[in-house]
Amino acid sequence: MCNMAAFKEHATFGFWKASLIEDADQLLTLKDKQTMGNLGKLQTMADLPPDDALIRYIKAAMKLNEDGVKIPKKQKAPGVKTIETPEYFAAALADVMCQKPKKISRPSPIHKWLEEAKTETARNKRMAQAVEWIENGKGQNWKYEKC
Repeated sequence: MCNMAAFKEHATFGFWKASLIEDADQLLTLKDKQTMGNLGKLQTMADLPPDDALIRYIKAAMKLNEDGVKIPKKQKAPGVKTIETPEYFAAALADVMCQKPKKISRPSPIHKWLEEAKTETARNKRMAQAVEWIENGKGQNWKYEKC
């Protein structure tokens, strides 16, 4: 419902669903308050809003929670990034898979892991490891998956 943080020189206070709360007193929309909670940097008691206003905002936040209102999720970019399977990896997978993969609509962690290798030796070692995991039906983080 609310968040609060206290530091040596100041404190902050804000609302998780501030964008959904009616801001009649214009307490939540000031530009300098975006990085310091919704009420900005609170250095003295005078920086707090009037009690009746703060109570109104807290009650509005409580009502949103009681009603089960959720903050709308941000929409992702419309296009799905498609990548080509690197030839060296496709060749290594040819023995494991019945068909050669052409395109993958979403890069897997293994693709990223292979591309991040800084040397050819490291890439080849990772590729051999990835092929072994795929043959055994394991994902990249199989050690950490709960059974």
